[in-house]
Amino acid sequence: MRTHLTLLALNWRERLGGRLLIALGPILPWLEKPLSTEETRLSTLATEVHPAIYRSLMDSGLRDHWRGLSGEIETVAREAGADFIDFGEDPFFQGEDWLFFDHIHPTEAATRHFAERISDWVGS
Repeated sequence: MRTHLTLLALNWRERLGGRLLIALGPILPWLEKPLSTEETRLSTLATEVHPAIYRSLMDSGLRDHWRGLSGEIETVAREAGADFIDFGEDPFFQGEDWLFFDHIHPTEAATRHFAERISDWVGS
């Protein structure tokens, strides 16, 4: 992963010049908490539709793995001269208020927040 990301960033800068932003989305907050009856039903349905994706999401060690991966991606981004935003560390995405009722997709407010943060980066 490190090699691929480094090559991607360096290739981007060589071909297009300018700046590159690598951004990671937030971790779904319900991944490692006990699920309500409704959440269990929803995750069961989602797993039936997209089994590989949702089984990997429900992996109990995913949050720790994600944090380690985030740190590594940030290091590679910085080494390649790219900027980095980890939305998982953004206070806006703590809790579940930013999630749509399906507990997977962001709300309009969350989407607006993504856009504002990236717009701030573009304008800096």
